[in-house]
Amino acid sequence: MQKLDPKLKDRMESLTRNSHPVLITCNDDCDLLMDHLNKNGVMVDDNMAEIQLLVADLTSRQIEDLLHHDTVAQIALDDDGSVFQ
Repeated sequence: MQKLDPKLKDRMESLTRNSHPVLITCNDDCDLLMDHLNKNGVMVDDNMAEIQLLVADLTSRQIEDLLHHDTVAQIALDDDGSVFQ
């Protein structure tokens, strides 16, 4: 399985400066990843953290950064919207 969802990859290439509503699947406990995101000023919806899923709005650069984290299993486009709705 690829870490970056192909649909999100296509969107990132066309909208490089915008933020993207994403679903982040964690390999293990999401706490470390959530702390990392919060320290970088990212609002995270952690309502689904128990099932190892975080929801956030991230820029392309932030998404690329997360691809290098061991705790990230996959990052996919959240078709349902944004944390900031």
